[in-house]
Amino acid sequence: MVPLVLAGCTTPFTGQGESKITDHPNALVTANTQFALDLYRQLKPAADGNFFFSPYSVSTALAMTLAGARGETAAQMAGVLHLSNIAASEIAPAFGELQKLLNDLQAGGQMQLAVANALWFEQNPEHPLLPSYLDLVRNDFAAEVFPQDFRSNSAAGAALINS
Repeated sequence: MVPLVLAGCTTPFTGQGESKITDHPNALVTANTQFALDLYRQLKPAADGNFFFSPYSVSTALAMTLAGARGETAAQMAGVLHLSNIAASEIAPAFGELQKLLNDLQAGGQMQLAVANALWFEQNPEHPLLPSYLDLVRNDFAAEVFPQDFRSNSAAGAALINS
């Protein structure tokens, strides 16, 4: 088996200016790397062959979800993502800073990486997502937000996402 893994950023976090992770400048990169290794151990195929996955994409999507979680759910998610040593209020801004660093490296021709974050969610007036959460997802994760009607037209929603 020859695994091919896009592990995101595995070098020290060296963004311009001050890091939003004030106590541990490399904590987010370290957490993402540990999560990538954990995820690989869980996903590696039993059969021989090539294997590709993007733990950076998975950790970013789960961190967007973590940003809306509270209590025990948030604590368990932070543990799985190895983010427990970063203050909850600093996680989303740190992901935003890392995204900016990756974009700057790409713009400078130092790497080629396309990252596209989006949040597709069931638009439900009985259980709306908080505007502050949607703003955080847009601002810190550079994600587009797409409310959909999956209940009555799931095929159209799936086709839109896949396109």
